Amino acid sequence: MYQGNVALWIKFANSLKLRMGLLIAGVNPTLAKSTVEAAAANVISSNTENAKLIYLGSMPNTNPIYAELVASKRHDFVVQILSSTA
Repeated sequence: MYQGNVALWIKFANSLKLRMGLLIAGVNPTLAKSTVEAAAANVISSNTENAKLIYLGSMPNTNPIYAELVASKRHDFVVQILSSTA
């Protein structure tokens, strides 16, 4: 990702820091506020700065979920939890 562009890596790290600050707001508002303020000035601001992990179409760099569930021809089942509105 980012082909060695340190500035974009810093924006990515600050974006994660911002998210962590938002997640702890209900538990520790003071820490959340300082964390958000520290990160907010230098976060990802456009789609061109998104962090993308691009998988190739061949091994060994195929998407591991595709490899484990589709390419391996698995026939197992998983539980699906449905919420009820009633």
